[in-house]
Amino acid sequence: MDISQLRYFVAIVDNDFNLSATAQKLHISQPALSRFILNFENTEGIDLFHRQNGRLKNLTPVGELLYAKGLELVEEHEGMMRNIRELSSFYGGTIRIGVPPLILSLLFSDVMLQLMTKNPNIKFVMIEKGAFELEKQLMLGQVDIAILLKPNSLNNSIFSEIHLHHDRLMSYMHIDHPLAKKDQLTWPDFRQEKVIMFDESFMIHHLLNTKFNTHNSHPRHAIYSSSWDFFIEAIKTNDLVTILPRPVMDFIRGDIIVERPIENTINWDVVAAFSKKNSYTTLETYVLDSLNDYFNNGQDIIAIDDKLE
Repeated sequence: MDISQLRYFVAIVDNDFNLSATAQKLHISQPALSRFILNFENTEGIDLFHRQNGRLKNLTPVGELLYAKGLELVEEHEGMMRNIRELSSFYGGTIRIGVPPLILSLLFSDVMLQLMTKNPNIKFVMIEKGAFELEKQLMLGQVDIAILLKPNSLNNSIFSEIHLHHDRLMSYMHIDHPLAKKDQLTWPDFRQEKVIMFDESFMIHHLLNTKFNTHNSHPRHAIYSSSWDFFIEAIKTNDLVTILPRPVMDFIRGDIIVERPIENTINWDVVAAFSKKNSYTTLETYVLDSLNDYFNNGQDIIAIDDKLE
């Protein structure tokens, strides 16, 4: 049995022993698929399937063993072919990375610029959405790597994560705002305030709502947006406050905006999330290793051809 025939066998099992559906997906005729099964069983002198009224019902013990081993071989072969295709194109390829705009501005501008400029043969497709929306796209396979926040709702038996950055949320306001007089804020302090915050496509939106619910401290007026730089301009009016990750302060110019810590605040833990697989492409491994080295080991990005040689 060659790899193509093994793929046929695995596909039959994955399609609940429905030969018609399997043949359609494999783009071969159903009679050809039936002949393949019978020829293999007759040649080897074994039965792979239990049958009922001429139809395939389930696997025999021999069939179960072949399926378990065959599935591993098919996945290994597909991974090998992906790597070969990448290597034959000078370590090129395409990878889709989802990054929330705030994280891209605060943490990812330099690392993405290095990845792109040092690897001209790789196409980096950037998807800028809120972490809550990117989580859905990762589950649907619409991105290869999603930069998310912890906690999230990903199933850790299906997805893996690499921790990249730890920080915390802080409150920001005009220096003349009444809350600026306090050294530290509490969640009930926001109850009577006008707060500008991220919309529901962002994970921070949901983390803040959970805190407000817990402390019965929902702001009397909330304004929603997806643009954090708009937040900074808005709080210059001396009427609004916002809650953002601490690194935002490094990007604020002038001295009219002040930062105040919040008691029992929310951690801002940034992770790179990706699907668990038996094997990863050379490009996927390179990008994940590069992100880990950059954020956790303080290393600049090395071009893929230099790293693999």
